[in-house]
Amino acid sequence: MKLKFKLPSLSLVLFLAVCGSANSDDAVIAKPAGQGPTIGRKPKIDRVQWGDLFKQSFYFASIQHSFRVMTEPGTREGFRGSYWSGWRRSITSLHGWSDGDPFYVNYVGHPMQGAVSGYLWVQNDPAYKEEQFGLNRRYWRSRMRAMGFAWLYSTQFEVGLLSEAMIGKIQAKPPQQGFVDHIVTPAVGVGGWMVAEDAVDRYVIRWFEGRVENKWARMMMRSWLNPSRSFANVMRGEAPWRRDSRGGIVMSNPMQLERPRKTDAVPFGEPMSEVAPYEFTANARFFEFGGGHSGGLCSGAGATAAMRLSPSWQAIADVGGCKLAPAPDERGGDILMYGLGSRWTAARERWRPHFQVTVGGQKVTLDKTEDGNGFAIGAGGGLDLRLNRAVAWRVANVEFRKAWMPAGPFEEYRRSVSFTSGLILQMGAW
Repeated sequence: MKLKFKLPSLSLVLFLAVCGSANSDDAVIAKPAGQGPTIGRKPKIDRVQWGDLFKQSFYFASIQHSFRVMTEPGTREGFRGSYWSGWRRSITSLHGWSDGDPFYVNYVGHPMQGAVSGYLWVQNDPAYKEEQFGLNRRYWRSRMRAMGFAWLYSTQFEVGLLSEAMIGKIQAKPPQQGFVDHIVTPAVGVGGWMVAEDAVDRYVIRWFEGRVENKWARMMMRSWLNPSRSFANVMRGEAPWRRDSRGGIVMSNPMQLERPRKTDAVPFGEPMSEVAPYEFTANARFFEFGGGHSGGLCSGAGATAAMRLSPSWQAIADVGGCKLAPAPDERGGDILMYGLGSRWTAARERWRPHFQVTVGGQKVTLDKTEDGNGFAIGAGGGLDLRLNRAVAWRVANVEFRKAWMPAGPFEEYRRSVSFTSGLILQMGAW
């Protein structure tokens, strides 16, 4: 079993950083008279700081791989033999959805990795580094940029030249062979975990700082309630509780250094008739199979990209999957689903019902040794709540799916019903 990102490694780094002075994040505030504070002011150059970004990403990857080598016998055993041939076997053996890791690693640990890499991007993106959670296009544009980098970092970590496939040949043999991390890490990590930390920082931590002046209490609130941001801060040599958008923990009012920010948020009363040309959705998924599968619900995640063809019609591409719970005969496995199709959406302001049809495939892997592939068609519908021009919430999508699977143990996976809910990022309408 491979554990790519564990909380103990995060706790160790944060502990070492906390051993410094609690005032370290405020040292940057002190400036000669007349020069004013640094925090809250944009740098003169808004270009991405690529050198610092790659350096901090290398530190992050080194910590992850070092932890793997120290704690995983399977990784150390992979040092035997040729690195290049082992790397080639690892990247060519990828198939299916699951990769043998437990649920909390795939759907908690890897989203945290995605959030950390997203924050690495944000803190090196001067044009957007001060953005705070909100229903405005600048914030969501910044997180889309972060998601792109999180995908690149995740792909490199999985199959690149400084990856699990190279260091330990972790995917060269079953059961580590799925694509789950390639999808979940950037999509759920940034679209879910990172956005959640941003919301907590703005509505919980800032509220707390406005009422409690104790620096130790503020330090714990900032560090513990934003663990991914705290880790990314340490990677750039800053205290875990550092904030680019406001002052430090010893200030009587950290918010006084916040720079007035331009906002293009659309309040909840104004019309939003303009439709977004492109959409990206990160979602959680739950499946029930109608062939008598005794494992109950199959839970997982996925992502959907959509391109507008007309005000009511979209072309969509969807990929996702889930990990099967072992049945009484101890047969486990996973399911990878993918497809292309079209979606009709009602042209309404807030609540938007939709209906969609997809055509694609389904791959079922049992015991990580037996595969079954089949053509699949899905049809369903649901309801979206549009919050503003930048973001919407897919409240629910229920889909029925028919797959032409081989006979034998794959027959029970020929029919399924799924429930999906997630966050929609709308691009191009702002």
